[in-house]
Amino acid sequence: MDKYDRETTGEIVEVRDMGVGKNPLILAKYKVNEETYTITEEMAMIKEKTERILLVIPVGYRLKSLMESNTGVKPRPGNNVIVKYSSNNPKDAYLPENRKGFSFY
Repeated sequence: MDKYDRETTGEIVEVRDMGVGKNPLILAKYKVNEETYTITEEMAMIKEKTERILLVIPVGYRLKSLMESNTGVKPRPGNNVIVKYSSNNPKDAYLPENRKGFSFY
């Protein structure tokens, strides 16, 4: 049996910039049995080629959140997120859209 055997919808409360060279943090809240929990995760990022062209050569990369890549939606306060949690301990949770291997479709 999977440790994270339950799933619910949470809401992003804050996306906190941690400064140059550090990934932002995602803070989200979710409810299980009428009790509200919070989760904080470092936002997973991926490199994406930019559309800028210098003469005929594509130039540069930008960082994009894995969550945006997986869902097509930028993580912003007020947006919904999927939260997987343990039925034995609902505080034990993670955001599957912020993990590699997640498939939205």
